[in-house]
Amino acid sequence: MKKLGAALAATIVLISVFLALLPQAPSVLAQYSWTDTINIYEEVNVVDTEIRKIVNNETVPVDVTVSLTSTEKINLLEYYKLSANGTNFIIISQGIVTLSQGNYHGLGEGQTLCFTIEAEGATSLSDNVLVNSVVEITTTEEAPVGGIWIPVNKLSLLAPYIGLASTIILAIAVTAVFVKYKKKR
Repeated sequence: MKKLGAALAATIVLISVFLALLPQAPSVLAQYSWTDTINIYEEVNVVDTEIRKIVNNETVPVDVTVSLTSTEKINLLEYYKLSANGTNFIIISQGIVTLSQGNYHGLGEGQTLCFTIEAEGATSLSDNVLVNSVVEITTTEEAPVGGIWIPVNKLSLLAPYIGLASTIILAIAVTAVFVKYKKKR
């Protein structure tokens, strides 16, 4: 009977260590990418307003970071600017990237970022320029007074129940083996 108790105690300790080592939920709420395809002509300015919108559906303010990941035929651009709500995210001037990452801090609950592109071609031929960007949305601050805000991690929510079920199943299995062993003697 002492062996059964020791096995059960060891199982509980192992499950407790496993639950303690589970990774915490990251602060990144969303990440996605997009490609802007710009049809350019010599000395023709392109302005696309509200090409994309990001709405904060969280209960706390969030930060939005837009980064340039790659460009195709960048030398054809005289000028390119991706901006939203007065914040510049990406700027290309005379085929050279002058700003490759921009941040918008504190987008409040229910607020919207409306992205605008301004572009100007540097060639006399009709052509397409591809500008690829990645967007990352993260939380910016602690929760309001009265509690803490934690992103939902479903595995962490289920872990105590998984541990309890595992412990019960293991205890039943060990008891069955122990009883079977005792009956053979």
